Amino acid sequence: ITEWLTPLGSNDGAYPSGQWETTARRRTGSTFPVELTVSETRIDGRPQRIMIVRDITDRKLTQERLTFLANYDSLTGLPNRVLFRDRLAQAMARARRTGTPMALMFLDLDRFKEVNDTFGHGAGDRGLEALTERLTSALPAETVLGRLAGDEFALFIDGISEGTAREVVRLLSQDILAAVAQPF
Repeated sequence: ITEWLTPLGSNDGAYPSGQWETTARRRTGSTFPVELTVSETRIDGRPQRIMIVRDITDRKLTQERLTFLANYDSLTGLPNRVLFRDRLAQAMARARRTGTPMALMFLDLDRFKEVNDTFGHGAGDRGLEALTERLTSALPAETVLGRLAGDEFALFIDGISEGTAREVVRLLSQDILAAVAQPF
């Protein structure tokens, strides 16, 4: 660990007091997140530095999971309403700034409640997962697709050239209809 910590200090070997998050390297070569705390004290009148290195892998994994749950739909993995709105606002600002058109579509599944009522919520969930797979595979990679509520989805694509905007929307609509036309 001393060799790993040396680059954090100054040329004279002194380490600044404080707390940082950084990465450490295991003997195997893999890295992991750590919290490094350095404090100064005096022992027998001589200045000493105490360093504590704490593995924070679990904390980082928990933070990542909470961030995912706050921004993505747990069933489909798509951006949720909050993240979708944020990305849409950024795209709209970019479209205003550059003067380029964008397309926004809202998708609502008709009679989806009947699927849940007849076959159960598990079947409805599997249907939503299958729909998500079909839509993501049918849409261009630059399309942002989000799940807004139970059976409501929205998508947008920005950076469309002025002359092809209507054609892009027509083709997107055809691709979406073709993706959902097959039986589930």
